Formats: sequence, C-alpha cells, structure tokens
Amino acid sequence: MGHTGTPLLDRIRQRHTEVNELAATGMSLAATGRRLQLDRKTVRRYRDKDLAGLLASAQDRGHGVLEPFMK
Repeated sequence: MGHTGTPLLDRIRQRHTEVNELAATGMSLAATGRRLQLDRKTVRRYRDKDLAGLLASAQDRGHGVLEPFMK
C-alpha cells in the first residue's frame, strides 16, 4: 500500500478495509464482529466513519501516559 505510520494507524487502515469489504457483502454487524473479533459497536464505527476521520481521531489521542518517555 505504501502507507507509512505507526502500527496503530496501519491497524486502523486494515480494519477499515476489512469491515467495509464484509459490509459490502451484506454481512451483519454482529457477524462481522465475530469474524474480525471486534465488538459490533467498533464494527459500526469503522463502517460508518470515513478512513480519514478514523485516522485523525487516533492521531489526536497521542500517546497518553507514556508520551513523556517516548523520545
């Protein structure tokens, strides 16, 4: 794909793709969640929000309590 970023951002890209591919087949939220081992609410978020919004949300969170130690 050629994307660069953190493992978190890479995982978001992958999950967004997987959720939307399964949604396109008509698979339910619950079935998609079972298949991908995600909560159905998480599946809904990945299905309903565009990739740019998901990535921006993850980047806004930062590193939390570990941030001072990550240099």
